[in-house]
Amino acid sequence: MDGTDLPAWSSRDPHDNTRGLGDPEARLGRGPEGFYLGYRSLFLVDMEGFPLGHVEAPANRNEKEMVEQLIDEVLGRTLRLNLWLGTASWSPRGFSKCWSRGGSSILFLGGG
Repeated sequence: MDGTDLPAWSSRDPHDNTRGLGDPEARLGRGPEGFYLGYRSLFLVDMEGFPLGHVEAPANRNEKEMVEQLIDEVLGRTLRLNLWLGTASWSPRGFSKCWSRGGSSILFLGGG
């Protein structure tokens, strides 16, 4: 699973600089290179790199908030996960079981 920032082809609305003028659904978010106006995209791929699912949201939405929606979409396609491992940034408590969906366990493994 990995996310990416998608800048919008729009300027900021002069009345509300947190949203787009030409693209009113675009929002102001913070990326690795600073603030940008656009969207956030989250992808899930299998071990061979085959895409399993994808969700998009306005840039002001945190990737962690998009994970459950993505998992629900993927598992709704009769895909069964036996084990899910993520990085510490996905679970601040280190190692913990986060969700259980249809017999699939989604676990997060903390790192340094």
